[in-house]
Amino acid sequence: MSVRNRNGASMPATYVRIKGMDIPGHPSDKSQDEMYLRRMDLARVLQKINTEDSPTGKRDHAILYLSFFFAMRAGEACILERKHFRHLEKKTIYIPTLKKNFKITATCPHCEKRMSVRWTRAGKPIGCRRCAEKFTIPAELAEGLDRNPPEVELPFVEPSVRKYAQTYLDEMPKKQRWLFDGVVSGEHLCVRHIQRIFASYAGKAGLSGKYGFHSLRHGRGVDVWEAKHDRFLLKQVMRHSSELVGERYIHLSPEVREQFEADFEKRNQEAPIQ
Repeated sequence: MSVRNRNGASMPATYVRIKGMDIPGHPSDKSQDEMYLRRMDLARVLQKINTEDSPTGKRDHAILYLSFFFAMRAGEACILERKHFRHLEKKTIYIPTLKKNFKITATCPHCEKRMSVRWTRAGKPIGCRRCAEKFTIPAELAEGLDRNPPEVELPFVEPSVRKYAQTYLDEMPKKQRWLFDGVVSGEHLCVRHIQRIFASYAGKAGLSGKYGFHSLRHGRGVDVWEAKHDRFLLKQVMRHSSELVGERYIHLSPEVREQFEADFEKRNQEAPIQ
């Protein structure tokens, strides 16, 4: 099934219009609860990994566990290195942050729409976000970019998570650079591979296929917010540029909503309004 955008181009039905724009990846039937993964759901996924006799089980477990508690994007989890834990004994962990560079600006030759895209798309065809026509990003636009991702220090990491990370590091080969090695020796896993790992185990754990890898990051945001209603702390943990950006990670869990309903219903019963 497909729908038409404002220029008449055909697009998948999962596109939805937000502020007059056709946005991919936001199906209209996706509920707020499917935007993030709760602790109990993460525990189910990790338990499924533990019960399977897989040679990559420890690595897969670490990918999902650390991605949740470090609030990592898939691209950040891919390039996590041993050096980012160099001050672990001082309770300090660094995360490579991809949101602060690696961007190039390209112009669609069909409708002249200017778009910001990742440098990895240079030399490859992409679909315009306005007219949906495909065009190739000039490879020379990526030349001269600083491709060394900046490191951002996490404000805190729970002792149990630090212990988990240290155990994983101790079991890694001493010369291994990347935390999550890929199929090719010396190379890290790609984003798509990490996303498929999550999707596979989430499906086996009985979770809806609407959950994506990014739901781990949203889940951590909810976890931090419910533990301490502090927008500045949330901004630091999620490594955002402003506190306003963090509001998209503030979700009310079903348990919290049910408690609110019960509390307000009690008030209505004590002081009914006719």
